[in-house]
Amino acid sequence: VTGTSCPTFESPEINVQGNLIDIADGDAIPGPMDDHTDFGNIPVNGNFIRTFTIQNTSNEDLIVSSITSDNALFAVGALTPASPIPMNGSATFAVTFSPVATGLQTATITIGNDDIVEAVYYFAGKGTGAIPDYTIATTGNAIVITDLSGNSDVLDVSENGSNIRFVAIPTTRTYTINGGPVTAFTTPANAALAGATSITVYAEAGADIINFGGFTANLPSLTVNGGTGDDAVNFNGDITFIANANLDVDVQNDDFAPGVDRVVIAANANLVLSGTGTATVNVSKDVVVNSGGSIETVNGNLTVESNQQGTPTAGDFLGVTVNGGLLRSTGSGTVSVKGKGGNTGDNQYGVAVTNGGDIIGGAGGQTIVEGTGGASTGFSNYGVFVTNTNSSITSLGGNVAVTGNGGGTNDSNTNPGVLVSDAGAITAGGSGAVTVIGNGG
Repeated sequence: VTGTSCPTFESPEINVQGNLIDIADGDAIPGPMDDHTDFGNIPVNGNFIRTFTIQNTSNEDLIVSSITSDNALFAVGALTPASPIPMNGSATFAVTFSPVATGLQTATITIGNDDIVEAVYYFAGKGTGAIPDYTIATTGNAIVITDLSGNSDVLDVSENGSNIRFVAIPTTRTYTINGGPVTAFTTPANAALAGATSITVYAEAGADIINFGGFTANLPSLTVNGGTGDDAVNFNGDITFIANANLDVDVQNDDFAPGVDRVVIAANANLVLSGTGTATVNVSKDVVVNSGGSIETVNGNLTVESNQQGTPTAGDFLGVTVNGGLLRSTGSGTVSVKGKGGNTGDNQYGVAVTNGGDIIGGAGGQTIVEGTGGASTGFSNYGVFVTNTNSSITSLGGNVAVTGNGGGTNDSNTNPGVLVSDAGAITAGGSGAVTVIGNGG
């Protein structure tokens, strides 16, 4: 018996993968194997893209006739490269999830092809529209973090390798970076510092505490906006800024009703600016510069103001305290320090320079210090108080002007405008002139 053999025919064979994991035909349960069929929590009006791979595991070309989604919120992109897919080859397509409201959304992705057995290959996908507590944007070389929810949180800002790291506490708070997945702060948020020209923190509503750690990398301009809550901004480590970068912690200009705010420079935490970089700190309550801590500029102005708004903040506090710390400009920048004390108890000083603290102007700029004692019924509400050895208001050559207004009300007494004691000093370096005006309360 003789005959001729027929050629072997092999049907095209399709396989689909997400994240290098096979997705079975008819898979109706998105995501349990991390195959990218679960898009996760995506911010409302944002979008998130997953890429899937179609493999042809046969020795025949695979023709893909269509790829569709039954939910318009899951938009399917073109197959790349286009059909047909050659033997043992592959092509990819993207699915973009774009929620327009909060809540769960599902879709079925269907792939029409010429695999005889799996000519209609389909699998399920899902995603959830969510509103994060914080948004983080890194576009245009600007790093911006915004508190959307207005909770009263602690926000820790620190350095992590070449990144700036944000962690909100409680860590159940959520964030999104550039419209990506909504993620809890149990996974810290990192943004690359390379190329960044500014960093901005919008605390918005809520009584927030914002803690800055130390940075070994030089930072670009930094702005902190407190919003409507009663906020505390703490600088707990050294930060050196790139040349001509600015520090703006003016939490009085960011809202019509900005709340009761304070700024504290921790012991040995030094904020150092150079070139024309300016430093501005303006709060409705108090500013404290602790021992070994400092804010320093060169040719940029250094401005520190507390409790200068139309209705003074009530309470027991000093307006500006330089307690062994330093406020200094070494070049042509003007140093301006203005403070007003609280209205409860004794010793509600406007500006106090103590324990070896210094306010020092440069060789070319003015040094201006204005203090007003608080309107307290207690005693000793000095306007400007300079006390203890090595405590000074001085300059490297520029003029120095100190104005103090004693506080107090009703039966309060001992409220001098300016008091210098225990080896404290008000001087000027070089040919700088010194003017001191004190008005008792």
